[in-house]
Amino acid sequence: MRVESSDEGAGHDSAAQAPCSRANVQVARRGAGPVPGLAEQLTARELEVLVLLAPGMPNPRIAAELVVTVDTVKKHVSHLLGKLGAANRTEAVARARQLGLIP
Repeated sequence: MRVESSDEGAGHDSAAQAPCSRANVQVARRGAGPVPGLAEQLTARELEVLVLLAPGMPNPRIAAELVVTVDTVKKHVSHLLGKLGAANRTEAVARARQLGLIP
């Protein structure tokens, strides 16, 4: 069992973000159909990860929120970067906003 250290996610108020991020994840699960401009469409789970990436949530927090391992989150982030043609998380979020995937 992994225990998070107190400095992981520093600067993030989990109590304040949890309800908002859960609501956004629920919206992401509904999906909105194919997105023009993407060669390969995002899966529902990739979209959930993207929603949680947008406010800068670290991988361990995303993993806890989605009840998956950190390695699984890393794999989803890698797929997102490839599908969105981004070099990093910041570019992925910017591209997703351009495409209307996230607000």
